[in-house]
Amino acid sequence: MRIIGGILRPVIALAIIISVLAGCGDKGTEPQKTAEEFTNEGWDAYQEGDYERALEAFNQAVDKDSACTEAYNGLGWANAKSNGLSAAVTNFNQCLSLYSQDMEAKAGLAFVYNAQNQYKDSADKAEEVLEASPDWSFPYDSTLDSGDLHLLLAQNYYALAEFENSLAEVKLLNSDFTADVSAPEGKAALAAEIERLKDEV
Repeated sequence: MRIIGGILRPVIALAIIISVLAGCGDKGTEPQKTAEEFTNEGWDAYQEGDYERALEAFNQAVDKDSACTEAYNGLGWANAKSNGLSAAVTNFNQCLSLYSQDMEAKAGLAFVYNAQNQYKDSADKAEEVLEASPDWSFPYDSTLDSGDLHLLLAQNYYALAEFENSLAEVKLLNSDFTADVSAPEGKAALAAEIERLKDEV
């Protein structure tokens, strides 16, 4: 009995050690987050103005699910806010390649193309959004809506020397404004009104 007891004691002790070690491992392991959870974290960070953290979360979402359209959309907006304009274009197009009717991605492209002085492309995207969703607003920034897209169109048309179209967009935002855009002073007045509206819209 002593021999059997002597054998059993180390076996029991070893089992206890293994059990304790296994328990320590479990405590340090967190449940794996889903792509949706990472995406939600990304938008939370975006709304807080922490674009670096937003980019990290959106990239983790894409790593989890390479077909996560909302994560690509988030990457586009976060890169745009971080002045990563080329990366933003890539991200928005990745989103649209998965879901061609994503209005947030199209709106994002409209703003980024304008920042890159690609006024025709910017106008095309802004028109697509407003045609599909006249009352468009960005769900992650309450200050960004269809008025900003109309102002963007006014800027784009002005840059493209389509002054009548630019005037039409401005009048949607300020019906009292008028100018003879066939004359140099009228064009100058239109440009000044576009600048003024940037602080108002």
